[in-house]
Amino acid sequence: MDITQQEQQHLSQVLDYIRRQLGDYQQSGKDLRAYILEQRRRTWDDFARASENPDGYQEVLQIAQTEQRDVQRFERIEEQKKVLAMLADNPYFARLDVEEDGDVDTMYIGRRALVQEETSDLLVCDWRSDIAALFYESGLGKTQYSGPYGKIDCNLLLRRQFRIEQGKLLAWFDSDIAIEDDILQAQLGSDSDTKLKTIVSTIQKEQNAVIRNLTDRLVLVSGVAGSGKTSIALHRLAYLMYRLRGKLSSAEIIIFSPNNVFNSYIADVLPDLGEEKVIQTSMVEYFGRYLRGKTVLSATEQSERLLHHRTDPAEIVQKGSEDFCLYLQRFFEAHAAEYVRPQDLMYYDEVVYTKQQLYTLYFEECRAYKPAIRVRKILDGLEEYLETTFRGTRDKQYELQVTENGAISLTDKELQQEIKACWLSDKNRILQQARQMLQINVYRMYVQALEEISGPMTEQCRQLFAQNQVRYEDLFALCYLLFLCGSLPTCPKIKHVVVDEAQDYPPLVYRLMAQVFSGASHTVLGDLNQAFLPHFEQLKQIALCYEPISARYFELHKSYRSTIEINTYLSGIVSNGADMTFFARHGRPVQTVPCSQLEQVVKELAAFRSKAVVCKDEEECQRVYQRLKTAGISTTLLGSEDILYPDRTVVVASYLTKGLEFDAVVVADASEKNWATPMEKQAFYVGASRAMHALVLCRDDESSDMDGCSR
Repeated sequence: MDITQQEQQHLSQVLDYIRRQLGDYQQSGKDLRAYILEQRRRTWDDFARASENPDGYQEVLQIAQTEQRDVQRFERIEEQKKVLAMLADNPYFARLDVEEDGDVDTMYIGRRALVQEETSDLLVCDWRSDIAALFYESGLGKTQYSGPYGKIDCNLLLRRQFRIEQGKLLAWFDSDIAIEDDILQAQLGSDSDTKLKTIVSTIQKEQNAVIRNLTDRLVLVSGVAGSGKTSIALHRLAYLMYRLRGKLSSAEIIIFSPNNVFNSYIADVLPDLGEEKVIQTSMVEYFGRYLRGKTVLSATEQSERLLHHRTDPAEIVQKGSEDFCLYLQRFFEAHAAEYVRPQDLMYYDEVVYTKQQLYTLYFEECRAYKPAIRVRKILDGLEEYLETTFRGTRDKQYELQVTENGAISLTDKELQQEIKACWLSDKNRILQQARQMLQINVYRMYVQALEEISGPMTEQCRQLFAQNQVRYEDLFALCYLLFLCGSLPTCPKIKHVVVDEAQDYPPLVYRLMAQVFSGASHTVLGDLNQAFLPHFEQLKQIALCYEPISARYFELHKSYRSTIEINTYLSGIVSNGADMTFFARHGRPVQTVPCSQLEQVVKELAAFRSKAVVCKDEEECQRVYQRLKTAGISTTLLGSEDILYPDRTVVVASYLTKGLEFDAVVVADASEKNWATPMEKQAFYVGASRAMHALVLCRDDESSDMDGCSR
């Protein structure tokens, strides 16, 4: 029997076991569910009888406790069914033969572990296990892997990779060090999907180092387009939840991503790896909720100003800078007291608290607390004083008021309810009066802080605030002031934070993140080549915002997404293109056609599963969408609020393509005049670098290439 037959036989045996177990669990789950429902019915009957016989309650309690154990057993069965269903068609992707102390063990590696119940034999080893790291990190021969109690010496005898689809062994490869190119070629050469896929079978050594880092509280990754940053982040989360089981759950992890399109695109990775979905949000969604009563304009609106209106980015960069952060802190420390102006606290014509009493409470007795906490403590004390000392003297007055001196007859209950309503209204009015005296108005403070820097900036903010609007670049500065006030709380329940597209956020954001999630570990990933705004000269500078926590910086220079032809073109339009390396996958050359051929090009790319027509901004998207629609081409206009990533041709603005990938990309107007500014050239690079197999540039100018994206 040759190797192929042996491996196919082994695969068949594993699959037969999985299918038998899946059938057994399905029947067991069905039977147990029926049993639980029947027991629940009996419990209700017994409960009804126990209401007539108190001695029966103890028996009912015991039945309920038994039912809870049955429910937990049912949940375990359902979880095991999920694992088996995940492994049913493709149980593993690699094999390792490892010698330890003279004994040779054969291990098959897959997305989840599988243990044969009858024998306790490990049929499939989880890719996140310690020994599985040999597959990603070690070559044949003497080596080591990390165990629970330190390094373990071993001899790696065999390293085999498999292509398995629908229970069929399509190919196998024995390799020494690198993940076999043929396996990776097959995966990268396939069509893109509507959702980001797992990469457990093709994780590269440099990617694995990021995924398995457990020692540093900040992992900072700078990676070129197509280096797998987003996939790495999600697989890292799966690894952390596996290694820190019982200490880190999905509810304690938050991912900050650019928009809803991106959230939808990555949504299936963790479930495919057997883990629960984590919290996914954007910076606007998370921090905007603290600006109550204000509408925060999105990052999309900012991108439109920069790309469509060609707004000078200097003001935006300044408002997010480290210097501006320090300036706000100094301004707050110097002027915070000026925004608190105690006055006599009045109840109609009566003084409840004097100006001096409030002054003493705020500036002396509570001075150890942040301003917002001082206000809360004072209001709590004031409410207690009003309830215990002040209210009783008013009840008779309220009684006369609600009965209009006896003209209206009420029952005692009705009277007490009306008196209480009157008191609550007056009490809230008094507390609100105190709050307005003592609470710092961060909007007024922010405007006055801006006055010392720039008149135009000040007037612009003042006008927007009057309309209850806040621009994206002002959101974080306002939230920083709220944090200094104590109105923006820390979030201790979050234990791990992921920030994707890190290059898009200024230093002030990371200063804020380090404070709000001070107890968490952080994974931050980005690419300066995709930065529209020059917030950082080097991505590693982000680490300075998190000091003094331990940090590790990784650079990923190799791109796996695009063909050699596309990557060669892309490397020529960025300043550090010479540092890029590419996975050796060839395809069609980058094509340049006249803009008039847009419709024809899109039709010619019909064979590709996913296609994107990339435009600079929203206005261009609208024009191109109507143009394609008129030509009878089925397209979807993709917006920032879309939550589904459609499996068809999409027309999309350049700034919304970050993190996504498509089989084919057509840049609707790649002319120099359309992408003239440094920022626009960065946006062009972002859109063009989404292409996996085909890139077409529509242009009417004579230039053959975009100018270098100098920053």
